[in-house]
Amino acid sequence: MRIRNKFRTDEKIITADAFEYAQTHITPGHYDFVFTDLWHDVSDGIDMYLEMKKVEKQSPDTVFTYWIEKSILCYL
Repeated sequence: MRIRNKFRTDEKIITADAFEYAQTHITPGHYDFVFTDLWHDVSDGIDMYLEMKKVEKQSPDTVFTYWIEKSILCYL
């Protein structure tokens, strides 16, 4: 993964099914930052985006960002 060398050595990147992982691992205060890239484009991403927003609400101290979020919000 090319992005790995952009992080400090004590950082880790988790590659997993986002929804399965979120159900058991994303808890308040556990992560500083979550980047979500679940979809190919807006047409297949709206439902997944809305589902991940539910996870986001459970961890208010974690910063969540989403790939093509502005485009998805235009459709909503």
